[in-house]
Amino acid sequence: MKLASTIFVLVCLSVGCRDNALSEKNLTHITVVRNADKQTVTTTLTETPARVDNYPVVTMPEPAPRATYHIIVASYKAADKAKAERLVARLREKDYPASLLYSSQRYRVSIESFTSESEANSARDEYRTTTDRQDIWVHKVNH
Repeated sequence: MKLASTIFVLVCLSVGCRDNALSEKNLTHITVVRNADKQTVTTTLTETPARVDNYPVVTMPEPAPRATYHIIVASYKAADKAKAERLVARLREKDYPASLLYSSQRYRVSIESFTSESEANSARDEYRTTTDRQDIWVHKVNH
C-alpha cells in the first residue's frame, strides 16, 4: 500500500510539474512611469497574476524624501574639525546622542536628532532654557 501511494504521488507530481507556456490572455501587462531627474522613464513589466478579478490598478506614490531634524549647538569652520570632534566626545560622555554633521563647508555639532520637526523645535526650546543659550537651532537634513 505504501509503495502504491508513493508511485501515485510521483505520477501526480510529474504530471502537475509540466512547463506549460501561458497564453497571452493569462498575462498582465504593467507599465510603470517615473519621473527621475526631469526625465520620464517608462518600463513595461509582464507578470503572471495570482488572481484577476478586474480590480482597478492602484499606483503607489513614490515615498517622500525623509528628513532628520538636528539640534545644532555649535558650528565650526572646516579647519576646526578637531574642536568639533572634541565637543561631540564631551557630549557623548554626558550620554547625549551627539553627532557631527558636515554641510556648507562647516562642521555642525548636533546634540540630538528627531524625525519630526515639531519634536525638534520643542527640544530646541528646552535646550535653550536649560543651557541659557539662544544660539541653538534646528538644522534639517534630507535623505
